Amino acid sequence: MNLFESQVVRAFNGFFIETETLGVAYRTGKASVYTAQYCDVLVDGHFYLAIECKSFEAKQGALYFSKFSTRKDGTHQLDTLNEFILRSQRKGYLAVEITKPRRYNAYLLPFDYVFRAWTRNEQKGLTVLDIKANGFAFDRVANGYRLDTMLNDPLCPLCTLTDYERKAAMMGFTVV
Repeated sequence: MNLFESQVVRAFNGFFIETETLGVAYRTGKASVYTAQYCDVLVDGHFYLAIECKSFEAKQGALYFSKFSTRKDGTHQLDTLNEFILRSQRKGYLAVEITKPRRYNAYLLPFDYVFRAWTRNEQKGLTVLDIKANGFAFDRVANGYRLDTMLNDPLCPLCTLTDYERKAAMMGFTVV
């Protein structure tokens, strides 16, 4: 299992446990001859997400779209992920880890932003500045990441419920 992918899973599951929110994040299985892997991480429950994880070194300057795989039939990974998101009705995200010598930063980018950037064909990838400007930062902690700052950002699309609404939903009530 990719370390960054497992850290994303732990960040979401840690959030669910600490906030007593119903939900689970899990790593999808590896692709094989018999099964396709549409994304790296699925999140069910309070959030209904499909997350693809990518890492790159900051000195490369960008996460290049060529780093995404292509299927045997020639379909690009972003097209496959887009179709999966549309069919499953999940919200799609790209989790990006930017590595520097002895430093790591991670961001969550809305997939529609990534897909538009790729389909416009105006650029070969997402620069570090693009990622920082359009993504929501994970908090770096020992051995991984947390969602605290991201979920307190009112612009973050994951920040949809107050603590009161979250706890009421867990007990089966709807807040009007």
